Amino acid sequence: MSTAVAKARARATPRIQQPAAAPRPASGTTDPIRTPASMLATFFRIGSSLEVSSNCWPDKTERCEPVRLLLTAKDDIEHYAERFINDLSSARDFAFDIVALIKAARRAPGPAEPAEAKKLLDQAMADLAWIADMPVAELMADAAAPAAQQQDQEERLKLARGANYQIERLAQTLILLADQLDADAQPVFHGMAARIAQLSGLVYFAGQLHGEDPATVGTPPLRDLQSVFEGGLRCG
Repeated sequence: MSTAVAKARARATPRIQQPAAAPRPASGTTDPIRTPASMLATFFRIGSSLEVSSNCWPDKTERCEPVRLLLTAKDDIEHYAERFINDLSSARDFAFDIVALIKAARRAPGPAEPAEAKKLLDQAMADLAWIADMPVAELMADAAAPAAQQQDQEERLKLARGANYQIERLAQTLILLADQLDADAQPVFHGMAARIAQLSGLVYFAGQLHGEDPATVGTPPLRDLQSVFEGGLRCG
């Protein structure tokens, strides 16, 4: 975090009732007063929640679209704090910018939102609704991908894994058939089978069909995957 952001946090803290941030209103109670200081403190809390939630996805790198969007929102909050002015209207407008990024992250294609991330992002949206001075339900409308869409994504991923497995089996079968051909034709068919197997492996890792953290499954570096793709067909 930059020195300017740290100073902004220090300036905001003494002006609110609690050192960490403005208190979250309990159900059925009156909301705490919206002041520039309490809004800034709440933005800092939201930024921390976004960073933690980004670590809930199996792929914690910015190649994962939800992670990239959540970290972008967190960075935007830090940049906003550096130039923060005591303007409630500006804070509300900026809250909608962060809401848009969170909604985009939650609707991005890929694995379903992890449970812990959902909890953190729901609270972040509640905090943003407080800043924007509007009902949480209204702000969260269309925030998450519809259940049918998530199910569709899961089925597509399952289909891709099954197809990739069959491609591997076809490559193995092609090698067995090639061994029954004359010697001149064997190198061509072996080369085709090897290329099919290469591309199958590329799809498996590039598409993250394993559904795990790439670091734990031995995912080759991107440049190596690109090299495989550009390698073309080699016979013999």
